[in-house]
Amino acid sequence: MSDAKLNLRAELWAGVLSEEPVPAVKKAVEAHLAAFDRHKDTLLDHLRKRSGPKSQSFDADKWWGRLTHLALVYFLQQEMASPREREARLRKLAEVLDRARALAKKAAQDDLGCDDLLSTMFRGTHPRDPGGTLVRKPDGSFRVVYFAEIGGLKQIAENLDIYQAAVVRAADDVPAPGPGKPVILPRAYIHALADVYRGSTGRSPGLGRGPFAQFAMKFRGAVDPSYKTNDENGSERVDYSLIEAIKNAGREDGWL
Repeated sequence: MSDAKLNLRAELWAGVLSEEPVPAVKKAVEAHLAAFDRHKDTLLDHLRKRSGPKSQSFDADKWWGRLTHLALVYFLQQEMASPREREARLRKLAEVLDRARALAKKAAQDDLGCDDLLSTMFRGTHPRDPGGTLVRKPDGSFRVVYFAEIGGLKQIAENLDIYQAAVVRAADDVPAPGPGKPVILPRAYIHALADVYRGSTGRSPGLGRGPFAQFAMKFRGAVDPSYKTNDENGSERVDYSLIEAIKNAGREDGWL
């Protein structure tokens, strides 16, 4: 992999890694991006050949960077759990937090003095050590947190109540899947591709079965190997569903 490509990948992953994706997701996205790289010449040649007099000198690195970033977002979304799965997981987490909150609240009201009993779980190495536990600080060092600092079971129950309510709100906010089959290329991607096409060629993306629709098809084929850009005879096929999606995006948002 070239230095330029490594620098591009490092820049793209900088924001992604701040969210700490699970290793399996990162590995899958990297594999998808490696496959996407094989379509570089096809996509850039399509734009380069249509670069008109209104465009500046064709900057292949710039436009490939834009397309790679768009593909990265696409692959991350594909690796994410579906809205239905995310909502189910959040509901399950809310149930667990609710049970933990109820147990902590009940224990705090117990006459046996559960705060004192629970504090034995945080004893130090030596018998005379006060109740506490080691907590890693941001700089990597450790400090002792005593049970008294936690606030006892009553405070734990109150905190769990806050967390449980927050998780329920998050579950409520998960967008419901729309009716029917998912769109072949979401409108946000069509707009992003239109910006790349307009900026790299100096031409307005059309709404019919022209060069922009062909470019969108090539991108779709680059991110999804199951998508066929050619028919059984090897000729470039016309995807009327994608053309209709392009028309809807252009008409609704006023770009021609």
